[in-house]
Amino acid sequence: MPSPSPRAFGYTPPAQPDFFVQTPVSVVRCRTLTPIQKTTYDVLRSYADAEGYAYLGQTRLAAEVGCSERTEGQEVTNLVAGGLVT
Repeated sequence: MPSPSPRAFGYTPPAQPDFFVQTPVSVVRCRTLTPIQKTTYDVLRSYADAEGYAYLGQTRLAAEVGCSERTEGQEVTNLVAGGLVT
C-alpha cells in the first residue's frame, strides 16, 4: 500500500531546504512524556535563539503543536516542573 503524500495531511514541503530540530534521545525515548509534551519541546527548540530563549506566545505555540491553549499551558507547566524548559 503506497504512503499518502504529505499534501494529504495539509503539509506542503518548503521550496528550499529547511532546518531541523535536534531532540535529545532521552526525550524521544522517555515513556513518561506525552506526545504533546515532546512536540511542545521540539517547537520551543525550533524557536530558540543562540542563547536558548524562545519568544513565542502561547496561542502560536498551541496552534503549531495542534492543541488548545489551555492544554498547551498545562503541558508547558509540566515541562517546567520536569526541568526540560525554564
